[in-house]
This record gives sequence, structure tokens and C-alpha cells, in this order.
Amino acid sequence: GGRMSRSVEYAKSGRSSCKKCKVKIAKDELRVGVVTVNEDVEMTSWFHPQCAQKKRGVEMTPSEFAGYDELRPEDRATIDQLCSGELAASNSAKKPRVSSDAPPTDDPNSEHPGYAAAYAKYVALPIPVLKAYLGANDQLKGGAKAALVSQCVDGELHGALPRCPLCEFGRLKTAEGTKHMLVCPGHFSESARVWRTCGYKAEAAKASRLPWRTAEEGPRAVEAEPAAAGGAQLDAAQFDGLSPQAAADRLVSVAREASSCA
Repeated sequence: GGRMSRSVEYAKSGRSSCKKCKVKIAKDELRVGVVTVNEDVEMTSWFHPQCAQKKRGVEMTPSEFAGYDELRPEDRATIDQLCSGELAASNSAKKPRVSSDAPPTDDPNSEHPGYAAAYAKYVALPIPVLKAYLGANDQLKGGAKAALVSQCVDGELHGALPRCPLCEFGRLKTAEGTKHMLVCPGHFSESARVWRTCGYKAEAAKASRLPWRTAEEGPRAVEAEPAAAGGAQLDAAQFDGLSPQAAADRLVSVAREASSCA
């Protein structure tokens, strides 16, 4: 048989799952590690404290847990209760601790191996930060929080959607009632002062993607600066290959974005 030791810590990522109830353990959540060594191969299994119930006849003491001394007092108390058998057993196999944090299974990306971690990252952020991510990536940013989270997760996993390849200005979005079709809703033409519709449609899997930027990095081409510093910084590459009319449209939209951000 192998040797066994126990540890306790705050989860370093949101990637581990509880060995017993199979529910993901969120980043910074208290987790108990059971380390087994067999023929010099070390394996760590992670558990929620309430899922790490001791077996009958097995004595456990807090001092056995590596990392116990680094815990916050209330978390040390949890481990004390685990050792004394007073910690309420988990029913998290039946329902996750916070049901609203369970990633929705109807998301287009729910089958993706990185989905749960990306969902945990974005669902924890407030709406203004989610919108900052979408703004930095030049994506549409309307809708309730769930829609914003879903968009950020999609960008994290696959990259940001570029502007519409047909009309060059519209921001692509998932078609209503579908999971895997993109449509261009069109764009507002500054020069003509009208909304120009666009009929572009494509499968999401076939769309080209741009590297996903963090909220801190800010927008890709257009940097909004304080008005005193000269307004928007223009990047000549934004105008490559555009007709004079399209270039004028883009120039006006850049100026408008700068004035609204400044």
C-alpha cells in the first residue's frame, strides 16, 4: 500500500473538481487535498471540506493538514469540525453550493473543455468590467449579464469576432434562436445618417477570429485619449482598402467614439 497525507489550501485556480461530488471547486475556495504516494508517484485528490468526511475509526487532527496554519480563523474552524466529525456532510452532489454559479449547459460553448473555467472567471465580474472586456475587443455589448458573460466566454475560448466581412462596419452577433449562426445586424452610417442593414450570415465555427484582449489592454486600434491630448489616435491600417466613402464613415465613427469616451 502507499503512504497518504493531507493538505488544505485556497484553490489556486477554478480548474479542480471535487473527487467526491464532482462539482468544480472555485478559485480561492477552501479545498482539502489527499495526497497518496504509490511507488514514488504522488497523486493529489481535491475535496470540498464537507465532502472529505473521515472514515469510521480513522483519527484526524488539524495538525495533520499541511497548510492549516496559513488559513483564516473561520477556515481553521471548518477543519477542526471536519476532524471532530461535526462538519455537516455535503449534499453538493445533489446541488452545487451556489446554484446560480453552475455554468449553464445550454451555452454554445458548454461542451468546450475550457468552458467551466472561463465561465467561472467572467461570471464573477461586475457588468461594467464585462462591458470593458467587450469594448476592448470591439464586440457588441448589449443584453443582460448572462449574455455578456456568454460573449466574454466565447471570446476567451475562440477569440474576438472581427467586424462584418461584407459591410465592414457591422458588429457580428449570434442569430436569435440559434447557437452556431452569426449575423450582421448592420450599422449606422454617419455620413448618410441612416441605419444600413446587412444580410451577412455565417457559421460561427467558420468565422475568422482576432486575439482576445483583456479589459486592461483596451481597444485594439482606436485609443480614446483625453480631448486635450488631441482626441482619438488614428491608426492608418484602419483605412487600408476602404473606399473614400467608407473611410469617411470610419473616420466619423472614430471621432464619435473618442468624444463619447473622453
